[in-house]
Amino acid sequence: MDKSVSPGGYLSPGLWEHFAGGGPLGTLSDHIVVVLGTAMMPHLLLRVSAGRDAPAARRSLSVAVGLTGLFYLLLSTTGFAAAAVVGSGRIGAVDVKGQGAPLLLASEVLPHHSTGRVVLITLVACVAFLAVLTAVASVTFTAAVSVTRDLLGRNGRARIGIGEPAVLRLSVVALCAVSLLLTTAVHRYPVEFLLTFSLSLAATCVFPAVVYSFLWTGFNRDGLLWLVYGGLSLCTS
Repeated sequence: MDKSVSPGGYLSPGLWEHFAGGGPLGTLSDHIVVVLGTAMMPHLLLRVSAGRDAPAARRSLSVAVGLTGLFYLLLSTTGFAAAAVVGSGRIGAVDVKGQGAPLLLASEVLPHHSTGRVVLITLVACVAFLAVLTAVASVTFTAAVSVTRDLLGRNGRARIGIGEPAVLRLSVVALCAVSLLLTTAVHRYPVEFLLTFSLSLAATCVFPAVVYSFLWTGFNRDGLLWLVYGGLSLCTS
């Protein structure tokens, strides 16, 4: 608190600019989006569909949720430690959004000009890179599996005359190409906006689809399409 930009309100809600002007309702809706969006992300849902049976899927998902919760706990701890050791002023001077806080914290834990400090900074940078790479790879693989099995189907693969592994590889290449084009188009947007948008899509489109599939016997393909199109229109507007 002492090294923050607002010591008196550091532990009070309302400092994060994402909540500005939204009030309690905006804060509540943002938390719902974060919780449901994170739970519906592809790398978690993939564990459900990949299970041999219900107990295996439940066990796999429990491990994934536990690791995700541990990650967020460590993330919060790192943020508090960076504010205490480095200070909000220095963190904001490097990056206004504070995304460089873990590297700055690693550079201040050990004495300067020491080998251990260099090793720690390198380790933190590699962990950050591998985390991003793993997330991107898991989302890409999940999307490719969905394209291969849901859009093409067995009859579609039979018509084009190639097997499922080949279709899966082509889907990965196509999805990566589309992703690169989209990244080039939106590279000027803040990372927080893009992350919130992806979580909003998952919470708005995927979560209702899962609930309806489990609880509504009359839920069909047309309803799924209207749900996806409506949620996408709501998020983009």
